[in-house]
Amino acid sequence: MKTCPCCKNTKQLNEFGKDGRTKSGISCYCKECLREKARKQRERDPLHSRRAHLKKRYNLSLSEYTDMVDTQEGLCAICGTKPDVLVVDHCHTNGKIRGLLCHSCNTGLGKFFDNTSFLSNAINYLSNV
Repeated sequence: MKTCPCCKNTKQLNEFGKDGRTKSGISCYCKECLREKARKQRERDPLHSRRAHLKKRYNLSLSEYTDMVDTQEGLCAICGTKPDVLVVDHCHTNGKIRGLLCHSCNTGLGKFFDNTSFLSNAINYLSNV
């Protein structure tokens, strides 16, 4: 049994999430309180998770991302389509951001492992068919 400091209720341990940062490995707050806290955060700031993802994954602020979208005029850097959301394309070796792509183009590069030889071979293959 454990008491949640937020709702002050004593609950079974399975009603608390896991948290590797705590000594016990169990979250201080119950799952219900954590869900409510996340819901309130989303209501307060709907872009919070997007902003956090960009910062954590690419060290990119939301305004920097928006500037990139504006620079590319909202278009995918490869196919030129205008998707609802552009994803950040980056080099998996050095982490450098290359540009913004539609999901399909970004996935395509990933399927070719960002290997220019594979991509050249694919171009040659398509050209000869």
